[in-house]
Amino acid sequence: MYLPHGNREIPLMLTDRNLDTDATGALTGQLLFKIPVAPSGAPIPFTGPFNLVNGTIWPYLDVEPRWYRFRVLNACNSRFYRLNLVDDAGVAHNDAVRIIGTDGGLLPAPAELPAAGLTLAPAERADLLVDFSKFPGQSLKLTDTSVTGPTEPDLMQFRVEDGHRHDSFVLPEKLSSTYVRLVHGTTVPEDHDHVFVGLVPPGTAGEAHPQMWELQELDEPPATLPAAGIIQLTDPSSGAVRTFQKVAQLFDDTTTFFIDHGRWAVWNLVHLGGSRRTRRATSRVST
Repeated sequence: MYLPHGNREIPLMLTDRNLDTDATGALTGQLLFKIPVAPSGAPIPFTGPFNLVNGTIWPYLDVEPRWYRFRVLNACNSRFYRLNLVDDAGVAHNDAVRIIGTDGGLLPAPAELPAAGLTLAPAERADLLVDFSKFPGQSLKLTDTSVTGPTEPDLMQFRVEDGHRHDSFVLPEKLSSTYVRLVHGTTVPEDHDHVFVGLVPPGTAGEAHPQMWELQELDEPPATLPAAGIIQLTDPSSGAVRTFQKVAQLFDDTTTFFIDHGRWAVWNLVHLGGSRRTRRATSRVST
């Protein structure tokens, strides 16, 4: 399968940062990390007023009027992006963009961008194709339409060459031949594994930044509760109270679960802030 490559396959690492100033108020170019604290005393996740793409603030890219492939990564500490392709008049042209891959690899077929734009969470990736042949001689911007604060919404500019370029690339109807989409009602074999992951928003359990905790279910709760690292919740499907212990939260922690090739696993994502609900996603995992 042929996809745009070479100088038309470009990584875009998106970050938001803050810069320090000197005594006169002029920017020094040095990174500055300030963690504000809410009136309750809970730290607020860091967000910066400057957008950087591949380490440069508000860069531009000269492109030919052909298809390009962009491998996009949200490398922010805590900020979500909602990406849209717009012209200088602010008109969105998301119809020129196709999503061909995510963190899990190539999709089975190219997908259109949602009408409101593509939302990327911190550490999330997207593989995108953009058809610049529709905009010869024009300028376009990759913009974050979710901005509500002082941060500039524009991320970068694309300056499209004026004229026509031959492009042998044709958007394929199919991409990955191994992608399997599970449909509602898929039956999971009786012999399968369970993985429990706790999603911890900022300010929960004294944590300043979002975290993911690996959890292990306990047959019996500790004699004394509450206890550090112990979580109890009511299973929404059965109504039973279940007890879990935090067993890992950092990359350096000991690996706590293993999935065999070809075996099914039910991933239980437990949201530990606000409304406590267990959301389940079923997937077949290959290692």
